Amino acid sequence: MQDKLRPRPRRMVLLFALLFVGLVPVNCGGVDKSDPEDYKFKFNAQWWIARPGGNLHGDTGPIDFQKDFNFGDYSTFYGLLEWKPRRKHHIYCYIAPNQSSTNHVISRQIEYQGTTFFVNEKLHTQLRSFIFSPGYEYDFISRPRGHLGIQFMVNLFDSKGSIETQGGVIGPGGTVTTARSASKSLFVPLPTGGPTFRYYLMPSRLYVDGAVSGMYFFGYGDFISTSGFLGYSVGHHLSLRGGYLLGSRAEIHGTSNRLGIRLTQKGPVIGLEGTW
Repeated sequence: MQDKLRPRPRRMVLLFALLFVGLVPVNCGGVDKSDPEDYKFKFNAQWWIARPGGNLHGDTGPIDFQKDFNFGDYSTFYGLLEWKPRRKHHIYCYIAPNQSSTNHVISRQIEYQGTTFFVNEKLHTQLRSFIFSPGYEYDFISRPRGHLGIQFMVNLFDSKGSIETQGGVIGPGGTVTTARSASKSLFVPLPTGGPTFRYYLMPSRLYVDGAVSGMYFFGYGDFISTSGFLGYSVGHHLSLRGGYLLGSRAEIHGTSNRLGIRLTQKGPVIGLEGTW
C-alpha cells in the first residue's frame, strides 16, 4: 500500500516539464550574440561514468557497496534544462537517473530487511537512485566574462536497494538455501543551496564553471552535490564540456519504517551545452 501512495518521480518530471514549457515565452529576440551570458534557454546533455559508493543499513550493521558487493563503474545520463527570464535569474531542472547492478559471491553473512544471506551465496544486487532537481539561481555578478551566483533547489531523491539470491548453498544444519529476496525504497525531497560560477578564460570561447549545493538535516541526514567543468565553445550556440561530477552524496539515517542509506555517485563527465 505504501508503494502505491508514494509519489512517482517520473510523473513529477513530466509535470514539471509541461509547466516549464507553458511558462516559456515564444519570443526569444533581443539576445546579444557577442555576449555568451546573454541567452534565454540552455541545455546540457552529458555522458557520466559513475561509480556508487557507501552502504545500505542492514539489520546487523552497514552493508558496503564495494567490499560486500563489488559494484563497478557504469554509464548514465546527466542533464540540465534552463530558462533565463532575466539577466540575473535562472529557472532550471537537473536530472540524473542512476541504476547499477552486480552479481557477486559474498564472503560474510548479511541480514537485510529481515532476510539472511549466507556466506558463499551468489547474490544479484541492484541499486537505483533517481534524482530530479528543480531550482532557482540568482547571479550577484553577471558580465560577458562570466557570472557568480547562488542557487537553491529541491532534490527529489528516489532510491531503492534490492538483493536476491542466484543459487543455493549449504546453510546451517546442512540444509540447502532456497531463493530469497529483500528490497526497500525511499523517496524524500531534500532542499539544498550553495554558490555557482562561470568564468571565461578566453572571451566567449574557453571557460570553467562549477557549483556546490548541500544541506545538513540534523538527525535525518545530509545531502551534497558538486561539479567542476572545462568548456570550449565551437560556435555561438554550442560548446563541448568535460569535467568531474559528485552527482550526489546522500546520507539518510534509517528507522524501522525508513531505508537507511549512505550513497555517493561520482565520476568523470563529458557532453554538450547548447544556448539560444
